[in-house]
Amino acid sequence: MKRIVFSAVILAAGCSDALEQRSSAGQVIGVVNSGDRTLSIISATDFTVSTRDWQRASATPSTIAGRGNVFLVPLGQADAVGVDRLLGPCGPGALCVQPDYVLPVAAGSGATGVAIQDDSIAWIANPNLNSVTRLNYVSGDTVSVAAGVYPQAVAIVGTRVFVVNFATVGDDSLLYVIASGHAGAADGKLSIVDPKSRTEIGVLNGLGESPGAAAFHPAGGRLLIASLAEGILEVNTSIRAITRGPGNGVKPAGISGLAIDLRGRVYAVVQLPCPEFNAVPGYLHVLSAPPDYREIHTVSVGSCPTTAAVAATQ
Repeated sequence: MKRIVFSAVILAAGCSDALEQRSSAGQVIGVVNSGDRTLSIISATDFTVSTRDWQRASATPSTIAGRGNVFLVPLGQADAVGVDRLLGPCGPGALCVQPDYVLPVAAGSGATGVAIQDDSIAWIANPNLNSVTRLNYVSGDTVSVAAGVYPQAVAIVGTRVFVVNFATVGDDSLLYVIASGHAGAADGKLSIVDPKSRTEIGVLNGLGESPGAAAFHPAGGRLLIASLAEGILEVNTSIRAITRGPGNGVKPAGISGLAIDLRGRVYAVVQLPCPEFNAVPGYLHVLSAPPDYREIHTVSVGSCPTTAAVAATQ
């Protein structure tokens, strides 16, 4: 074992969401479109699409988090965070919550990674300031603390916030950190971290060229990893082995982001090269649960989509 270096912040104990969603009815998938700076919202029931626009010409969105009925999207060079609430009907004369708004963060932050703690607090990675910001996305209040060099992602495990790059939390409460490796070297790898001891307890090499965002699938303890070169790679976390590696990924290639609904269906974001295809709509592939990964539907979204997350309208 060896100790892995990253930043961690201790959280105060707080209230969790009162109810957990147990059916995919009402679930939606949010897809960030970096080319036209929009958010595509897709119904997990009938795959219809609506679009949200933050009206920020300087925005460079690339990441997203979803929890309950809210999506949060850091807007990069706009130094702000887009908040998109998925609210039900609001009757005449009622005091209604504004469904979509933008909250500023520190100037020059380049806000990129995000993790939602509860129904009012989120954490934002600021790569240009080497810091992480605690954002109350209801009131807009912020508090920032120093982090490591160029933080790009945030993950929450228990009472700790970890500021890393490409990471997800497994059902086993371990932290799975993707290292993309060096361009052209095909040396991507996965580090498995015990968040309590902050110790690296396992390493899996052999993820090939530039693996990226990951999502934990509960079926068989599978960690799905997006790969622009290989499609979807797969790691069996129960035996800590790569079960779909380079050359055996789930096609199509060009996958930049993944989300999983409560039926176990996989939503794979296909990213086209933005300079060449900035005006061309991107695609989201809806796949059945592993191991089949059968194509169920293909959804057209905005230009240059990057990644996805799941939230609910009820």
